[in-house]
Amino acid sequence: MEALVALLRFPFYSFGKQSYQVRSSLLLPSPSALKGALAKGIILLSGKKGNSLDEIAEKTVKELENKLIYVGAKPYKSSIIKTPVLLKRLRNLEDPKNPEKSDAMRREYVFTREILIIYVFKGNLSEKEKDLMLRAVYLIDQLGDTECVGNVIKAEWVEVKEEKTPLKAYVKFKKVSKMNINGGIIENMLETPNFGNKAKEEPYLLPLIEKRYRRNSYYVESDRIFDGNYKIIAFNEVIGLWI
Repeated sequence: MEALVALLRFPFYSFGKQSYQVRSSLLLPSPSALKGALAKGIILLSGKKGNSLDEIAEKTVKELENKLIYVGAKPYKSSIIKTPVLLKRLRNLEDPKNPEKSDAMRREYVFTREILIIYVFKGNLSEKEKDLMLRAVYLIDQLGDTECVGNVIKAEWVEVKEEKTPLKAYVKFKKVSKMNINGGIIENMLETPNFGNKAKEEPYLLPLIEKRYRRNSYYVESDRIFDGNYKIIAFNEVIGLWI
């Protein structure tokens, strides 16, 4: 198996359940968001055709999921801070007859320095496919809410080794619920993008712990929740995975 790992600089982002005005955020981007972000790059590079954008996107995501074994994310050498903000923006693209229409939305945003995203693929990708994936990941420029823009600093393919290593990236909770877990945070995430159907959320275990400074909360990586069964080394960091 091989993993495509990318270092993203998104100073803030917001991933929430489907709602319009008030919305809380996940601590890390969900598997569905990461799959959709990579699929977008693949579509832009390959020029896929279809009757609608949703049809092209849904087909591309399914093709991608058939090649993937694991998708996840983790903070990169930084803590995570959640805070609600009042966001006011012009929505002139939505109503051309009223170009100065504005909207104030209560959103919870996550602030961090950088994050790592990890795509583990089955071991049968051709060099052409690997090159396409690598170029596609560099096209990721948005995560979560439309205001959350950033860029990919670097990306690389790394070998996935079968070796016990302290878990560093999140894992589906039901796969490890019978294990002796020391800490962690449970969050419900979408596994795959929602294309009009009611997608099901699954509980995921995030190897993070909450800390407090005065009245504020922040989140850091746990020193040890349990050992993953695989590991990768990316950008001089050892990352334990559960596959």
